[in-house]
Amino acid sequence: MDCLVGWKEGGSMIWLMLTACGGGALVRYFLSKVNSRAVLPVGTLMANLLGDFLIGYFYNHVQDKQLYTILVTGFCGGLTTLSTFNSELVDFFLIKRNSSII
Repeated sequence: MDCLVGWKEGGSMIWLMLTACGGGALVRYFLSKVNSRAVLPVGTLMANLLGDFLIGYFYNHVQDKQLYTILVTGFCGGLTTLSTFNSELVDFFLIKRNSSII
């Protein structure tokens, strides 16, 4: 846990990670607005593909391990969260859009 306490001599890495997670969740929220106008959950697909792409990009381009942790665990974690996907599956089931579930 010591590696998560400070970042760059005194900053709080945990707060930065939580803030980044909120940013990722906001991007996912705006992308999910596409789902209400589409037959398939295209917004969810875009969020997951974008998050996966960014994880690979950050892996190759971010040298600072703590910054990498903030970006991948925080921002990309909030962007690609599985709970939103599960929530959308339940919504499709409730409104009888079974073809979208598959």
